[in-house]
Amino acid sequence: TRETIYQPSMFEAFDPAKKDFRARDKALSNIGHERGLTATLNTWAKSDIPDAADRCYELLHFLKTEYIGHLSANAFLYTVVCKAFVMRSQPARAQAVLGEYLEDELADPPVAPLIHSVMNCWVKSRPSEATKQCRRLLNQMKMLAATTGKEEHGPTVVSYSIFINALAKQGRAREAEEQLRVMMEEGIVPNVVTFSAVVNAWAKSNDPEATVHCRHLVSEMQKLAKQEEDPSLGPNAVTYNTLLDAFSRRGQGVEAEEVLNEMIEAGFVPSQLSFGSVMAAWDKSKTADAPERCWQIMEQMVKMQKETGSKDLVPNCKTYNMILHSLARRGRVQEVEEMLQEMLRAGTIPNVITFNTVMHAWVMSGSKDAPQRCKQLLTEMEQLVERTGRKDLTPDVTSYSTVVAAYTRRGMAAEAESVLRKLEQRGMKPDLISYSTVMNAWAKSDADDGAERCYKLLLEMKRKAAENGRNNVRPDLITYVIAMQAFADRGNVREAEKVFLEMLRDQIEPRMENIMSLCRAYARFEETDAAVRCQLLLTQMKDLADKTGNEKVRPSVIHYNSVIRTFATARTAQEAESLLRHMIQQGLQPSGKTYRIVMNANAKAGPHGSPERCLQLWEEMRKAGLDDGQNVLTYNIMIHAYVNHGRQSEAENLVREMAKTDVAPDVVTFSTLLKGLAKSTVENGPEKCRQFLSEMKQLAEEGNRPEIMPTLHTYNTVLGAFGKRGRTKEAKAIFEEMKSHGVQPDTISYTWLLTAYCNSENDDAHLTCKTLLAEMKELAEEKNLKELQLDSQVYRLAIEAVARRGLPHEAEDLLKDMQDEGVEPTTSIFTTVIDSWAKSNETDAMNHCLRLLEEMKRLSAGKSGSELIPTSMTHNFVLDGFANRGQAREAEEYFTDMLADGIAPDLRHFAVVMKAWEKSGDKEASTRCKHLFLAAQKVRIEDDTYNRDSIMGYMQNLV
Repeated sequence: TRETIYQPSMFEAFDPAKKDFRARDKALSNIGHERGLTATLNTWAKSDIPDAADRCYELLHFLKTEYIGHLSANAFLYTVVCKAFVMRSQPARAQAVLGEYLEDELADPPVAPLIHSVMNCWVKSRPSEATKQCRRLLNQMKMLAATTGKEEHGPTVVSYSIFINALAKQGRAREAEEQLRVMMEEGIVPNVVTFSAVVNAWAKSNDPEATVHCRHLVSEMQKLAKQEEDPSLGPNAVTYNTLLDAFSRRGQGVEAEEVLNEMIEAGFVPSQLSFGSVMAAWDKSKTADAPERCWQIMEQMVKMQKETGSKDLVPNCKTYNMILHSLARRGRVQEVEEMLQEMLRAGTIPNVITFNTVMHAWVMSGSKDAPQRCKQLLTEMEQLVERTGRKDLTPDVTSYSTVVAAYTRRGMAAEAESVLRKLEQRGMKPDLISYSTVMNAWAKSDADDGAERCYKLLLEMKRKAAENGRNNVRPDLITYVIAMQAFADRGNVREAEKVFLEMLRDQIEPRMENIMSLCRAYARFEETDAAVRCQLLLTQMKDLADKTGNEKVRPSVIHYNSVIRTFATARTAQEAESLLRHMIQQGLQPSGKTYRIVMNANAKAGPHGSPERCLQLWEEMRKAGLDDGQNVLTYNIMIHAYVNHGRQSEAENLVREMAKTDVAPDVVTFSTLLKGLAKSTVENGPEKCRQFLSEMKQLAEEGNRPEIMPTLHTYNTVLGAFGKRGRTKEAKAIFEEMKSHGVQPDTISYTWLLTAYCNSENDDAHLTCKTLLAEMKELAEEKNLKELQLDSQVYRLAIEAVARRGLPHEAEDLLKDMQDEGVEPTTSIFTTVIDSWAKSNETDAMNHCLRLLEEMKRLSAGKSGSELIPTSMTHNFVLDGFANRGQAREAEEYFTDMLADGIAPDLRHFAVVMKAWEKSGDKEASTRCKHLFLAAQKVRIEDDTYNRDSIMGYMQNLV
């Protein structure tokens, strides 16, 4: 204070606002020597007077510039003035004084401690600027040491430790460790503080390798301590606790526990913090037995407490809460309850967090009793307060909100609201979360008036916010959206719209998804005038912006584009275009993107859209100056329109036009065109695919456009064009070409090549298919290519190729090979093999057919929704096998078994059994045929595959 400082009159003389040089000169004449002056300034610097540092500087500056006498500005004065600014957390002023000190070359005594105080001042008062300024001061120390030749002026372990700590506080762990390496290269041995600062930096960073760096640094400390024969350089309790924190933050319980044991072995007694960090690590881990590990850690702490007598190690409420939280996170609600009782038995009084944790465990559990138990715990808390008088156990807003959440999660909206009312009766004020939770309960409930109850709570929140100025209950965006969605989900779109407009009037800026949500509701529930309602909504938003001046609610091109896209996707191209017209009427200029959205809707609209309409919109774009004919996106939409409507030649002509107008086609252009050609029935479609593939490569190479180089998808499209037509030679050529260009074929590539061989008339096609299968298998194993896995589709094609050539043994070998590889066969594959046996000349063929049917039943047994259920076609092939061999009785026996198993026959089954009798030559054949014919007429058969009249005529002829 002014009463305790030395030379108060001189203090007044050096008021920065008064420049009375005579008074200052006179005041200094009373000081006999420089040591007295330093002592005087020291009392000024340490005083509580706000401008004392400025007065110290005024005196220093006066000595340097105006005073002629027996006193001078020496190193000690500079030090006092500099520290005066440091004490007042003014690092910039302190650094300025330090700069003057160094310029006057008064570096005696050593300047390092003074620089350290300035560096620390930056770290503590302005951490955002600290790293830059500390680096500058560190470099200044290096230059000072070099120019003076005095090492004591250079950076020390303290200098680097401060700089490293500044980096650590900014989360710049990598830079902190780099500075550690720099100091070590300069021959400065880091101490435990330096290392611990770097470990702390890594512990708090988001680097995935952080714990590895922490571990490495601690090991380095241990080696350095051994090397220098100085135990103080090794990790201490702080270092170990920092390392524990690193593992704790990342939920690495095993590693944290290892560090704890290492700490104990090193002779350090862990604190409650140490044990708590390990428990927190287990709690955050995904380990199922984490609660048990937390309990073991607590037992270890209790044991150590008994051995050391440390009161710090007595388990407290926080310790038990950690175990409770660990159990709660894993949904072990009954054990949470048991732990609460254990806590009480141990004499540890629970706190509000304890009860809230137990209630939260019930909320997160799937128990239907959760709300009742939460309410009971709330009552227990209230009774405990009355019994013990401990006000700190009074349920807080979180306690009541947790009970509300318990009811909400189980759709008990009325009960959730009753708890909210009880909270108010207890004199507490529900917050935004409490209200929003109850609103959400009503919104998601089955109550007919759920939306109305939801909205009523919203109005209540607004009223309380207005009356009491309570911002923590003022409805926010989420609150309004809950109410709006409550109406929208119930099909009451008009009320949802009202809530939305109210939100806008309250100047709460909607997000794009809110507008989209309302538009989706229009599209879903407004059958006829959905687009009109959207237009009205957007108009109201514009009017509101004009009236209030709130530009945040004015519909923009982006808003319209989102709405138009919703209608283009969910409804019709015509409605999407109506919104485009409305946008123009409102004075908004559509963007090229707007037009392209509507064009794309027409392109995809099938019979309801047309390429002609797309062309009209394109022309409109050009007139509006939104397309100069050079936009590849527009061309791509037009090409898609032609392709989608089967007008392939016009799509090709448009690609040619692009070349003439210097519009470079992109990968989408070619992909769309190739896809259309591949799917078309045009005879020369595959050749055209190949031609455009060549053009892609040429354009990519000559135009230096690697982005349009044919991709795997492109090659697969062309492969499919040839594959579907069974043109093996061309398909194989494309396959080899893609490999030569460095494109690795995937399962789809092999599937199309197999399709080509399967559909071809080549005698050796089945051999090639088997070779391709083997090649796939070898490549997948050697190169571990996930995109090259043998699936049921490739096996099906190979099996079909073999089966078509009358080789049932080989077909079944492939089936077995498929199963050995872990690929589940489908009904289609089994049916193909059965058909192969049925059509063969093998004497025991039908036994194989029946055996395969039994295998299908065995494999599908116990499998829900199994694909291995014989189809009508499967049974047909078996019956055909008997019929072709004239085995009429076996055919009819099989047919009878089908009926007994509840399999509904189709007319084809009756006809095939009749054919078997007709071919048998059996004397009962005519009788059996007549019987089956009459049965077929009596049984109601839904048959979508065969023409009923023609089959009945065929059976009549058989009779």
